[in-house]
Amino acid sequence: MGISEQQEEALGRYAAIGDEFTEAGISIVEKEVAAVAISVAAGCRPCTLYHLRAARECGTGDAAIEQAVRDGLAARHEAASSMQDFCEEKLHRSQAREPARKPDAETNAKEGGSADGGNGRSIDPSVAAPDQASQEARARALSALGAAAAVNCTPGLRQALDNAVSAGISLREVELIGRLAAFIRAMAAGHVDKMTGAAREAASEDKDKEGRGEENCRPPSPCGC
Repeated sequence: MGISEQQEEALGRYAAIGDEFTEAGISIVEKEVAAVAISVAAGCRPCTLYHLRAARECGTGDAAIEQAVRDGLAARHEAASSMQDFCEEKLHRSQAREPARKPDAETNAKEGGSADGGNGRSIDPSVAAPDQASQEARARALSALGAAAAVNCTPGLRQALDNAVSAGISLREVELIGRLAAFIRAMAAGHVDKMTGAAREAASEDKDKEGRGEENCRPPSPCGC
């Protein structure tokens, strides 16, 4: 099945910035870990599967991949919670509500991860080697930044930007992660466009068949996203 024009355009932009990640100091592992978090946050299953495979193929450990998934899910929770707060404020609702569930340190620990390192280990330099701590902090900062951008969550993005600065992420790296998020968002939107396009075609066919007195017959969904 072919790709949509929106996806084709996104792929062209993605190919154009491929070497820029390396030049900016973002490793292939960091890029793919961020891409996993962004794909999860964007809700794109094909993108998530692709970048899960790519992350494993470039040697990313399971703990880092699992943490990226948690970061993506946390961004989705944060976006939903933030938008709910915003809407309730604008609608002048004052009743108490149960906040959207977000992964916390206890949840991460039960799932084999932690709020800091994602694998049950703290990234405090006194516990982890400095190089390892720095790498883990960078990967988490890049993942959170991209995931917040993927779900268009401005409060989460502000926090992610602050964390990125603290982790030593450069403005050039921030820009590239933002472009990566834009690419994956476009791919996710392309999958949705294909599904709705197929629905439009099916509806048109049904209308034609009704005019001819034939039974309705819808084709299966073209995308598992």
